[in-house]
Amino acid sequence: MTVFLGLTGLRWGEFVALNPGDLLTTAIGGPMVHVARSIVRARGEGAPTVKSTKSGANRLVPLAHLAADVAQTWANGKDRQALLVPGPDGSSLRPSTFRRQVHWTQTVPARFRIHDLRHTCATNLLVRMGRTSS
Repeated sequence: MTVFLGLTGLRWGEFVALNPGDLLTTAIGGPMVHVARSIVRARGEGAPTVKSTKSGANRLVPLAHLAADVAQTWANGKDRQALLVPGPDGSSLRPSTFRRQVHWTQTVPARFRIHDLRHTCATNLLVRMGRTSS
């Protein structure tokens, strides 16, 4: 999950709102994920509410092959409208459950937030662009 978030740059609420039906393969862009909604919780832990994305606009996010393979593994055998990555109770995954599952405090730098994985994605894209434009 951590690698997927770092490769896609999705916001937490967008990630936990994904359904198998959001996974697409386009003729031109290859594997993509359709980001159309977000799940938010009061203080990250309250009752889940489905909302539009932060910008209110849907978008297609290209998936690196590793991210596409991981997402397809999560989607296998699930209904198109099911949550792609549900929490243990079947509802949307909570940030605290995710951090516990991946041993967050032991595996990432101090004060590193889940949101910082968006910055990881952006940095990796900039580095890649620098390598290809030389």
